[in-house]
Amino acid sequence: MKTTTVFSKNCRANTRYVLNPGGTRSSKTVSLMQIAYLIALKNKDKPITCTVASETMPHMKKGAMKDFYDFLNNENIYVPGSQNKSDFFYTVGKAKIEFMSVDSPDRVHGPSREYLFCNEIQNWKYETFFHMAQRTSCRIYADWNPTHEFFIYPEYINNPQYAEDITVIKSNIFDNQFCPESIKKDVLLRAERDANYKRVYLDGEIGSIEGLVYPNFHLCDSIPQSVRNISYGLDFGFNHPTVLVKIGIDNNAKRVYVQELCYLSEMLNSDISQALAGAGIRKRSDEIFADSARPDSIEELYRMGWNIKGVGAKHVVDEINMIKEYDLFVTKDSLNGIKELRSYSWKTDKNGMILNEPVKFQDDFVDAMRYGIIPKIRNGYKLSFI
Repeated sequence: MKTTTVFSKNCRANTRYVLNPGGTRSSKTVSLMQIAYLIALKNKDKPITCTVASETMPHMKKGAMKDFYDFLNNENIYVPGSQNKSDFFYTVGKAKIEFMSVDSPDRVHGPSREYLFCNEIQNWKYETFFHMAQRTSCRIYADWNPTHEFFIYPEYINNPQYAEDITVIKSNIFDNQFCPESIKKDVLLRAERDANYKRVYLDGEIGSIEGLVYPNFHLCDSIPQSVRNISYGLDFGFNHPTVLVKIGIDNNAKRVYVQELCYLSEMLNSDISQALAGAGIRKRSDEIFADSARPDSIEELYRMGWNIKGVGAKHVVDEINMIKEYDLFVTKDSLNGIKELRSYSWKTDKNGMILNEPVKFQDDFVDAMRYGIIPKIRNGYKLSFI
């Protein structure tokens, strides 16, 4: 079985709480999914339950659950008859590994279990973690990117009453010998110019949420059907993702809804056209707004029949401020977009002072979002269109 040092450290931990703050791609989640399986295997003759919990079900399906089944398939130990795809659990003998989200009170206050695996708890509420922990009889594992100080630090890690009950395992990309060199390069390049990113995603230390461009956005299940003001935003990419988003605007309630429809690299214009069709966008009628820096791509897609227009990107800060006059809602299945929004920040100078310019890195979703929103809410603002 392919394992990392993070896996080994978690295996040796024997406290009630095993906490894993760490940087991106350090193998935290994969290691914990391996441990969940081994616990079930060791207890296959007992009716125990290992619960894997995440913020939302879309996040779970593309995160911890995917890591779990990828691990089983890579090791050729997956048993099709053991997976319940409708109720989201996997059995090993009498033992069960279940997957759930914590965005509903009835799930949080539901049945008890022996082992709990909490995925990315920096996005959880304290009460949610507390009630889940109170329904767990043996051991609690948790992982997170330490983007900011949240409840786990004052309530548990820095609480002397828990001193004997907690193991803290910090990790980064260098703890994962299987991390691709291309990923390491991306992380190291950003770490060179973003001190807060380096602290969180490379060093695994507590960062700061000060300076986020969109600090207050909300998650929703979908864009309400009552919202009729619909448009689409498109950010071109090739070596970085091409992103397509659906925008819904409720001007009366001052709300903007955003849904991620496509987030893929190495897309040609023909691929983009297929993505537009696959998203149910209607040719000649549905409005698509894209970065005017790619007039050739815009013209080619227009000739294919798409109602696509170029939007200038010369007034980024003004446009951000316009969007922030609305309450921003992002659908729970917009996983890449949510990740971008939670790290999209303003630049800082050498003294740590926040500048009036966003960091130009991992901003494909937020750019596509801006392209789709601004033409619909500009109301007198002068924008440059091609």
